[in-house]
Order: sequence, then C-alpha cells, then structure tokens
Amino acid sequence: MPGAGTDHEVSFLIAGRAAGRFALILTVNDRGCEKAGGMLLALPVTVIPSPTPAAACAVADPAITALSSQLVKKRGGIDHYVITATLSNIGDQSQTPDITQRVELVRDGTVLAPQPVPALGQGVAYKVAFAVDRPTTERSQPLTVTVRYVLETGDPQRNACNRSNDALTKTF
Repeated sequence: MPGAGTDHEVSFLIAGRAAGRFALILTVNDRGCEKAGGMLLALPVTVIPSPTPAAACAVADPAITALSSQLVKKRGGIDHYVITATLSNIGDQSQTPDITQRVELVRDGTVLAPQPVPALGQGVAYKVAFAVDRPTTERSQPLTVTVRYVLETGDPQRNACNRSNDALTKTF
C-alpha cells in the first residue's frame, strides 16, 4: 500500500449479470506513484430490490420532494440564482379541484415570491422556480433557503394529510 500523503483515486463499476446478480469492480489508482497502473478488485454483489414504501396517506399528500439552485447570471455586483422546487402529490388520491394552494420561498424568516399551484393529481409533480439576487461579495457564503407548501383553502384531511413533508430547507 502507498505511504501517507499519497493521493488515491477510487472508481467503481457495477457490471450486470444474470437476474439480480452483479459484480462490483473497484479500481484504486495511486497518483504520484512511480509505476503506472492500479489495483483492481472484483466482488460479487447480490442486489435485493426493496419495495417502494406505501404512501403515508390514503388521500392526497403534496410534498416538497426536490430543491436545487443554479447561478445563472453574474452581472455587475449581483449574482442571479434560480431556485427550483418540485411539489409532488405522493398520496394515493388526487387533490380536489376546488382548493387554493401555493409554494413559497423563505429566506431569513421572510416569505419571498409566493406562487400559486394548481390541484395535483395522484403521482403528479409540479416544478416552481424562484429568482434570488445576491451581491457577488456573498458568493463565498452559503445560501440557505426553505421552500414550503401552503394549503390556503380546502379540506386538509383530504388534500394535504401529512404536514411533515410540506417544507424543505437546503444550503447551497
């Protein structure tokens, strides 16, 4: 094995075989070593599929399921970010069409740019994008945002049964 201070590069590949049997192939390359090449290790792996968990609700359950950020423009002393969130109905039924609801971006405790969202069918995902401008001097500092779902009108027991997945906070 290489000594302390040597950089290691590890890569892996899962090669398919017959019905649920795979081989995991690890390659370890030691950068900075005199000789080229690396160590190759192949291990048999059995993949055991796990069942998808059932929805916690037998009715509609909108949830913030994804949150991402992209720096799209640097102009002058301002960085322009687009924060994209996905609201998904992970429940067993569609929401009723008579509801009103929104998704809102929260930064530093302040609600910014609430956006209305239509009633979601069972299994439907809806993407919402928010614009955030920051001074370029803050680029090295983390950007923490929360996106949350709000049911404004309608029966929450039928249209938003699990409140624990209504918000997602992420630091970029």
